[in-house]
Amino acid sequence: ELINFIEDNMFPTVTNITQESMTQVLKPYGRKGVMLFRTPNESKQLDADFIKLSIAHKSAKYIFIVGDCKETMGERVAKHIGIDNTKSPQMVIAEKKEDLARYEYKGELTFEAMDKYLTLFKEGKISRTMKSEDEPKENNGPVYKVVGKTFKQDVIDNQMDVFVKFYAPWCGHCKELAPIYHLSLIHI
Repeated sequence: ELINFIEDNMFPTVTNITQESMTQVLKPYGRKGVMLFRTPNESKQLDADFIKLSIAHKSAKYIFIVGDCKETMGERVAKHIGIDNTKSPQMVIAEKKEDLARYEYKGELTFEAMDKYLTLFKEGKISRTMKSEDEPKENNGPVYKVVGKTFKQDVIDNQMDVFVKFYAPWCGHCKELAPIYHLSLIHI
């Protein structure tokens, strides 16, 4: 019980973005980071609601971190976890398993709304945020486009053999080979 108490109280209720606090989030299977990125001139109510959120969900599994997205460390962390540091304020949950996963919160930044989001996250009802194009509206036939949001379903979990061509839309060689790949895959 002493170890649990120490782990639960190792950090303040809300801590700033520092090398030490981020080490807790970025080490494999470490704490889940509930991070609020904002500028110093944001609403005092937002800070109060985030502190209230951290008290309501206090656990050794979570660390509540606040940071200035325009300041060097905050900007570095935002870039590392893949969020746009020009949008402020914003909340994101980050966790490291095999890779770094992030769950961007897009709703209203009030205690009630953030509390509901974090509760849904804890219940496993929030999907990971991925950089991805939107799913194509029409995507049928032997050759179709797979995007980040559909990769697991279309490629990894697919029961059929799948050939995936990764390409860069700006690449000249990719553009030249596209019709050749398309024709060959139709005949397989």
